[in-house]
Amino acid sequence: MKSVKQYNSLDGKTVSREDLSKISQQAKQDEQFHIHKKLENTLYKYSDTKSFKINLNNKEFEHFQPSLLGAIDELPKYMNDESVGLNKAVTPDDIYQYITDLMINTIEKVGHLPWERNWEKSSLFNGFQALNYESKKGYRGINFIILNFEVKMIDGQPTLQNIDLSNPYFLTFNQIQKFGGKLKKGSSGNRVVYFTKL
Repeated sequence: MKSVKQYNSLDGKTVSREDLSKISQQAKQDEQFHIHKKLENTLYKYSDTKSFKINLNNKEFEHFQPSLLGAIDELPKYMNDESVGLNKAVTPDDIYQYITDLMINTIEKVGHLPWERNWEKSSLFNGFQALNYESKKGYRGINFIILNFEVKMIDGQPTLQNIDLSNPYFLTFNQIQKFGGKLKKGSSGNRVVYFTKL
């Protein structure tokens, strides 16, 4: 996104109020509201300042555009069965068995696990990693594996395959509702493992 590059290029520079305002408006247009809000707060807080010396503590990265929230892929047929989970309790044994079967099926049907580095390319697509849209944090544990790789059926068995994560954001159904998004008819989700200490 143009605004993300513009914002990150400000580090160490002195810029005018007008230029900062233009970048803020570009960020709003690009739906990069995290940048727009930062710049607007700065402009408001220092309303009499005509130029700003910018020192960024952290570079920003492109956030998922809310207008694209409807573009979520359809669930594979084998995951539409209500017995799979979707807010229902699952026993630890069921989770262990699912993950074990997934790994064994992948080795047997594909010949290797998808995160094993190929000679000609890296294991994760272009270096992107699955992130939660709201927290911007990467997934950990088994969720790292099942979200950074796609579950595909081979001979009726689920296997792990490489996936295009050029858009690395994932949301829960509640997060989609919170951000005012809507699911397209036929949209789908991914299985994740959630645990809590009781």
